[in-house]
Parts: sequence; structure tokens; C-alpha cells
Amino acid sequence: MIKDRRKTFIRKKFACPHCKGVFPEDFLKNIRDIYAECLHCKKTFCLRTEAIKLDVKVKDERQEERYLVSLDITYDEVGKFIKDYTVSVSKGGMFVKTDIRYDVGDVVDLYLRIPNLNEPITIRGEVVYTNFTAGLEESGVGIKFLEIDRDSREKVIAYIKQWQGG
Repeated sequence: MIKDRRKTFIRKKFACPHCKGVFPEDFLKNIRDIYAECLHCKKTFCLRTEAIKLDVKVKDERQEERYLVSLDITYDEVGKFIKDYTVSVSKGGMFVKTDIRYDVGDVVDLYLRIPNLNEPITIRGEVVYTNFTAGLEESGVGIKFLEIDRDSREKVIAYIKQWQGG
């Protein structure tokens, strides 16, 4: 696991190949197909092959240090047992790689597996960020911890702390 020491991040933005108009983030998050109609010129284009991809630097405004670590996450989604994984974890939340389309504000119950623990840690969290851009970037959700018992939180913190020097 590596400490995520970046002060700025590169966010992907996309522009229309016809008029070069840049799309707001919320526009792309709601696209469920690979084709989109431009908000500016109204022409249709393929997001995967025609969209202009832009890298935009943004300041990291997270309150907790993040650690790049892949841990198993499981949860129940409409009667289906889903297994995904974390991309990063902090004392206050995590980013989970998933194709399940949650909305900001959704509350989810997750089971986090930490190496060397027999039982998963149960976490209730709120979706505070989503990224679903029709396969153009890593899709997933940012989750803020809402409910996690004291012992479990200490186990997550202990696991993270062992990597703080890294």
C-alpha cells in the first residue's frame, strides 16, 4: 500500500468532437450509453471513440490522508451478492471500484475485508462522489463512513497507520 501524497489530481473532462464544447461533470455521470448528444451543438457522437479527452488539474480538498490499497468489499444489491474492491482508503472513507450506479446521498452497507482479520468490518457509508463516464475512466463511488463501531474503526486505522511511513 502506498500513501497518496498528491496535492493535485488529474480529473478527466470531455469535449464534443464537433464544436469542442466541454461537458460539465454531472452531464457525463448521467450518461448510460456510449453515445451522447452535445449540449452545445446538439450533434450525437461516440464517447469512447470520438470524445476529446482533457486532463484538468484540480486541488485535493480531502480532509484525511488517503492510502492507495486494494481491499475486498462485499455488499448486497437488490438481492445479489456483489464483490468489488477499494482503490483508496482513509480514516474517514474510501473509493470503491464498482459499476453499480449509486447516486450522491445514497446510504450503503458494506463489508470490508482487511488482511489477517477473520471477519469483515461492517460499515454504513454515504456516497459522496460518483464517477460513471461510460467506461472512459475508472468507475466507482467515494464513500464517507457514517457508522462503524469503535473497535472496527480502530482496526481500519491500525491497518492504515502501519503504512503511514511508506
